[in-house]
Amino acid sequence: MNGFDQAVTYTEFGLSLVWEATKASIGEVSGNFTPCIDNTTDVYLQTGNIYREYERQLYTEAGLSTYALLTAADPIIFSCYFAVFESNLAVTMYFDTLSDWNKLLFNLAHNLGNIYDLSEEFVYRMIDSPNEYQNPFFYQRVGFMSGALVQDLLELPDDYLPFDEINMDYLEERNDW
Repeated sequence: MNGFDQAVTYTEFGLSLVWEATKASIGEVSGNFTPCIDNTTDVYLQTGNIYREYERQLYTEAGLSTYALLTAADPIIFSCYFAVFESNLAVTMYFDTLSDWNKLLFNLAHNLGNIYDLSEEFVYRMIDSPNEYQNPFFYQRVGFMSGALVQDLLELPDDYLPFDEINMDYLEERNDW
């Protein structure tokens, strides 16, 4: 494998790591982010197919592949356009959670099992990385684990109720806690 092929291979590994990390974190908040990434990946793969088909002079197949590529453009434009705004909301939410230690501790306590499992798998994969660094699945899985850890720690807590001393009497009357 020459230097150019190695650069392309490791670029694809890096992009798959980033795609999976983003899908597992911001993609959980944004409904349009995952379709954007999936359709963009399909277009990337389809472009490679078109090039190979023209290179082999398979013009009918290349025409069908070109049509499939063009039909994928509309979902990409729609989903990626809205994903930009949803990503901004997700990052804002993450910074809001990061700035409040109570929310961060709440997420840590409520997602501790998943955080432990992902961290354990991450450590085992890093130990085995000298054997797996040529495997694309390794980078996809590490990206997913990184994104899922960010999501578990920084998501907006669902059942989070901040402590309120002023309304403590109301809580005592309800006797819910």
